[in-house]
Amino acid sequence: MGLLLIDEIIPLFLIMAHITLPELMMVTISKIAGLIGPLGMIMIARLLAGIDLKKVFTQKRIYQITILKMVIVPLLVLGLLFVLSRFGIDEDQKMILWIVFLAVITPSAAMVSQLAQLHDNEPSYASAINGMTTIISIFFMPIMTEIFMQII
Repeated sequence: MGLLLIDEIIPLFLIMAHITLPELMMVTISKIAGLIGPLGMIMIARLLAGIDLKKVFTQKRIYQITILKMVIVPLLVLGLLFVLSRFGIDEDQKMILWIVFLAVITPSAAMVSQLAQLHDNEPSYASAINGMTTIISIFFMPIMTEIFMQII
């Protein structure tokens, strides 16, 4: 059994069995969880520092992937969510749809860059895509969120 699966099974078991961990363990886990985001950003920054930005911004493929990830797919999902919302939804269901949509409009995950580095499979290319989608998300996430709020 892989470590990732074990990381999912143990908390699921604890939750289903209504087992509460000691306060010291909960605080420690909470502190470690708070480090995940910043550590991922440090990892991406380290990878981005080692690449030639001119080469990144002149690669047509990165723009294609970014447009697909940040514009085309979110618009398709938004259309699907719009159709689903026409069946009548309450505020809780609207919130769930919004969370699903937020997952779609976020930039590519730092995990992609980390896995690419771990398996020595073009980590600089994966980091460039992550960096580009992160930059684009600064502009597109508010726009897409506003569109969602207007039509759903």
